[in-house]
Amino acid sequence: AAVLKKDSFNVRILDANALGLQIEGIIKYIKQYKPNIVGLTAMTPTIKSVHFLAQKIKKTMPEIKIIIGGVHATKLPQDTLKRFPAFDVIALNEGESIISGLVEALHNNQDLSSIDGISYRYKEEIKEKPGRLIQDLDSIPFPARELLPMHLYRSVVSSKFTTIIAMRGCYAHCNYC
Repeated sequence: AAVLKKDSFNVRILDANALGLQIEGIIKYIKQYKPNIVGLTAMTPTIKSVHFLAQKIKKTMPEIKIIIGGVHATKLPQDTLKRFPAFDVIALNEGESIISGLVEALHNNQDLSSIDGISYRYKEEIKEKPGRLIQDLDSIPFPARELLPMHLYRSVVSSKFTTIIAMRGCYAHCNYC
C-alpha cells in the first residue's frame, strides 16, 4: 500500500481480522468501495479459505482482478493457478518492486509479459516471470499505517502497538518447504 500511495494510486487496506469481519462484511465493503483490483495474501494453511473469499468476490464483481501474494503462491505458482481459478495473478516473492507496474497494467488491461516477478494465466498456459529480490530494503517506504485501524492493535502492556518485520524470507530450511 505504501508503494502504491507513493506512486499516486488510490489504495485502501481492509484488515478484516482486526475489524472482526466475516466474508459477508468483506463483500459489503468491496461492493461499497468498488475497487478494480483486490490484493490478498495467503500462507499454506489459509490458501483454501482465501480462495473461497476470492470466489465470493468474483461472484459479486466478476470484473475485479485478484492478485494473490504470500509464501504459498510464491513457492507453488503453477499449482496455485491450476487449483484456484479465482486468482488472476501471483505476485512472487517481494511485491514492492513490481506492484505499481502490475496494478497499472491490470488497470489498463495491458499485456503482463513485460512484468517480472509474477505468474499468470495466458490463454491455456500459466506463465511465470521470476523477478529479483530487492537489494536495497531502505528503498521501500515505511508501511502505510495510516490506512490501518491502529486503534484496534494492542499488546498486554500498551494500547499503542505495531509489529516490525526485521528480516525477509525464512532462516530455516525445513524439509516440507
